[in-house]
Amino acid sequence: MLRFNGIPLFSSVHSLTEQLEQLHDNILERVRGIARIACALYDPDTDLLKTFINSTHQGHAIVNYEYPLSDSTSLLTMSQQRTCRVIDDIRRDIPPGNPHSDWLIDQGYTSSFTMPMFNGQNFLGFIFIDSTRSSVFTDTVQRDLMMLCNNINLTIAAEVTAVNALLATAQAARDFADLRDFETGKHLTRMAQFARLIAKGVAAQYRLSDEKIEHIHLFASLHDIGKIGIPDKILLKPARLNAQERAVMQGHVAKGVQIIEKVLKDYQVGHLADA
Repeated sequence: MLRFNGIPLFSSVHSLTEQLEQLHDNILERVRGIARIACALYDPDTDLLKTFINSTHQGHAIVNYEYPLSDSTSLLTMSQQRTCRVIDDIRRDIPPGNPHSDWLIDQGYTSSFTMPMFNGQNFLGFIFIDSTRSSVFTDTVQRDLMMLCNNINLTIAAEVTAVNALLATAQAARDFADLRDFETGKHLTRMAQFARLIAKGVAAQYRLSDEKIEHIHLFASLHDIGKIGIPDKILLKPARLNAQERAVMQGHVAKGVQIIEKVLKDYQVGHLADA
């Protein structure tokens, strides 16, 4: 179990959101006035930073929000140089007009600390920490927060690595079963993007968190993995399926569930709340 100064960081909670909320409580024992901690993930295919998880004690959480990384010079520089950023007075140091900047001011946040996340050499996103007090992020506080943020980074990176390994295994199974003949990489990418758009569109109605939306996006490419268990004579049949063949084809959903449950267990990511 990860600890900081003897304090257990994540206890037995499971989802990344729950872990972040617990970490926020632990930070408040040492640094007063930390109103919000949030993580945004970066999608290199679209250049978008996307809200992912947050723990918000004061103000309203910003959710279902995305912003091009290349449109922010300071964030882009941080991602390239692996540097952190401290803003002691948001109203003074950040010009109004940007939706995110205006939102920070509207919530009453006065100062902020931002740290980039990496998985090896790959840029993952950012950790944003906001306070209702000005100049709260002293050198000592920054040192402590960097250690805690590193734990957040490691936890998210571990999940991303496990999920990527799972998806790679599934893709290898597809290739082995010759599913790539009609399920191309571009098709699977489009499916994932459509799934995310739909999830965002119904997020309010079904109370989908940004974390759940991201999981839907990540796992959408597995939507028909069960087809690798369907005989080729049925799967690749050019003519119309008869009733018996159609029944076999319809069984690919149950087969897919069995495959995913096995892979989740093998990669020890069955703890994911949305798995």
